[in-house]
Formats: sequence, C-alpha cells, structure tokens
Amino acid sequence: MFWFIFLIVLFLLALAFFLIYPKVRKNYLEKNFIGICKNKVSKLSKKNNFNYLTNVNIVDFQYKRLNIDQIIFGYKYIYLVTNNLLCGEVKGKINDHSWTFKKYGNKDKTYIDNIIESADDKINEFSNLIGINKDFIVSICVIPNECDFLINNVNKDNSVIIRSKSFYKMINKIESRNIDPFNKEQLNSYYEMVKSRNGK
Repeated sequence: MFWFIFLIVLFLLALAFFLIYPKVRKNYLEKNFIGICKNKVSKLSKKNNFNYLTNVNIVDFQYKRLNIDQIIFGYKYIYLVTNNLLCGEVKGKINDHSWTFKKYGNKDKTYIDNIIESADDKINEFSNLIGINKDFIVSICVIPNECDFLINNVNKDNSVIIRSKSFYKMINKIESRNIDPFNKEQLNSYYEMVKSRNGK
C-alpha cells in the first residue's frame, strides 16, 4: 500500500512539474535572456582575449542613432551582436520585408521587421561610421533556444540568426575562416574609436 501511494504522489509531482516547468522557464527566460547573452559575450571575449563593448549607443555623422547590444572585436571580424527575445513562433520568407511573430500563449500574430534586412542596414551604418570595409563586419542575431524560427536559409556570410546555445560555436567557426587577421594596432584603433563615441 505504501509503495502504491508513493508512486501516485510521485506521478502527481511529475505531472505538476511537466505542466508548470515550461511557464517557469518562459518567465525566467524573459527576465534573464539579455543577461544570459551578455554573459556569453563576456566569457567568449575574455577567453579569446577579444575587446568588447556592451550597450553601444552612437550618433553617426547624419545624427542617426545606432544602437548595438554588444560588439566583439575579433581577430578577423568585428561582430555586431543583437539579442532578440523572440519567445514564440516566427514565420515568413527570406525576401519578405516583415515576418509574422506569434508569442507563446497568445493567439494573435504581430509583424516584425525582417531581421536580416535590419542587420544589413546596421552593418552599412557601422561600416560608414568607423571607416571599415563591411566585408569584415558580421551581424549576429541571438534568439532564445526555445524560439520556433521557421524561416529557412536565412544565414549569409556576414549576417546570421542563431539560438543562444550555438553562440560560441558560431563565433569560432567564423573566426576559423581562411583570411588574414586584422592588424593589431588597426583593430585596437577601431575599438578605441567606438568606445570613445559610445553614449555620445
């Protein structure tokens, strides 16, 4: 009898965990996603001795504000990292100017800008801002692991959308491309230039 009751209680606890855990994880993710992304950038940069900046906010020469969540100054590329909290389903086509987004627990669909198009615009702005060839700039949009991203073949050589679990692997993959690294002094000058203009 004891074991029967024990198994029933165990089953009920497992059922409660199964029902409650997704909601708890969703709430945790929404509150901590940005912090998780920042932590990944910090760990990777320190491990590889990369310079990096967070919460970059610059006004360009045309007085247009450029906001970037994190910038990593790698050996071969400069990475513009965007943290996009898409807790839901994303649908569309690569050439659509906007995609549909349905948040978990919500039946209504909303429209979001095509992330790749937005990334291309940001790459061009940043390239003009610091005077670097845009071929050496990579945009990385980080989305939650749980996001149902249903658009195929969106990634390009200089613009990718990845789940947070793939962040380290993607940076290492791009840095392993067969090109010469930046001149160290030149790379440091880019870093100092952006750092000096951040928040201004």
